[in-house]
Amino acid sequence: NTGNGFVAMGTTQLLSVPYALYANSAGNSQGVQGPSGANGINGIDGTNGINGLSAYQIWLNAGNTGTEAQFLSSLQGPQGLTGPTGAMGAQGPIGQTGPQGPAGTNGVNGTNGINGVDGKNSLIKTSNESSGSNCANGGIRVEVGLDNNNNGTLDSNEVNTSMTKYICNQAQSLPTGLNAGDVLTWNGSSWVTSSSFSTASLPVLTTVTASGINQFNASSGGNISSDGGFSIIAKGVCWSVNPNPTINDNFTNEGIGASNFTSSLTNLTLGTSYFYRAYATNTNGTSYGQTYVFRTWNYSLSTQEIFTVPTNKTWKIVSITVPSSGITFNYQGGFSYFNGGYCVYDGITHNYANLGSVIISKSEGQTAYVTGGGQAACTPTFNRNLVLYQSDVNVSLPIILNSGEQVFFDNGFVIGVEEY
Repeated sequence: NTGNGFVAMGTTQLLSVPYALYANSAGNSQGVQGPSGANGINGIDGTNGINGLSAYQIWLNAGNTGTEAQFLSSLQGPQGLTGPTGAMGAQGPIGQTGPQGPAGTNGVNGTNGINGVDGKNSLIKTSNESSGSNCANGGIRVEVGLDNNNNGTLDSNEVNTSMTKYICNQAQSLPTGLNAGDVLTWNGSSWVTSSSFSTASLPVLTTVTASGINQFNASSGGNISSDGGFSIIAKGVCWSVNPNPTINDNFTNEGIGASNFTSSLTNLTLGTSYFYRAYATNTNGTSYGQTYVFRTWNYSLSTQEIFTVPTNKTWKIVSITVPSSGITFNYQGGFSYFNGGYCVYDGITHNYANLGSVIISKSEGQTAYVTGGGQAACTPTFNRNLVLYQSDVNVSLPIILNSGEQVFFDNGFVIGVEEY
């Protein structure tokens, strides 16, 4: 109720009161909250409170003892139940290979296998090669193969033709050497003799002097001191009625390798003198040992064979060998006279060998033989043997023989000859 002459203002806040208002009675409704006033100035900070006790101290105050670590361990509750297995995660990358472990102990050796079948022997055969496409001036054909039938001979069906080699002679029109070891060299326009060749790549060997000489056979051999650094593919003894025989003449083949060897010289002619020497062939060529000469036996031959040193050649006799049984000269001593029951026969001086100006001889004086029948019992002649032994050969070596000088000797001598 505003009464008369008043304006109803409600509960609106008056900013100014120009007039004094009078309310006869106050309403029951609360007025609108006025705006907050500005904050007052902060009060002074209060005093800090006392620090509280740590959990560890409270634990100790509760009568427990122990370190802080033991306290923390005591706070762990009992093991909970195992949770369900989680899903398998994706496979991780493959790790690096670890270092190799130590080797294990070797196992027990197995049982030996059955022995293999023996292999076949290899054989080599040499033969003369005629002049042709393989060797323009002839030479030696060297064939090899396996001894399939084990007969010790390289048969024609056993030859490995892909491995056949040829040792060919040089052209006959080439000049000859002057000294042992000389070779031919090409000077750009012609072949000339050279002494600068080294034979280090060829085998080195010596000839074994002949023994067991009879009418048709003899034995010799060779001692090899070096193969020259290359495998020896053939070795043996060669012989001829001419000095310095080669493998183009008669020869034996005692196989391969650098071992010493013995050879049999067969199918000889009785009463004939033969020059012989050992040879060895490697892949670089053939070399020879010393040359010797002997004469086969011929008991019916009364004359000695004569050799003449060739024109423009020189012979050097380096050895003279007599067999241990000696060299026997059989002769008939003529009756000389009768003396007191003895038949006395003439002796003889026999020249066993003439080597140029050097003569090897032996003498035997008269010999008496008892007879019981007087002089009438003495025969006109009496067969006697004069034997020359090695101790009877008292000559100085070497003996040099020049071109045109002659040499002759009896059966049984083995004479070492070098020709220049």
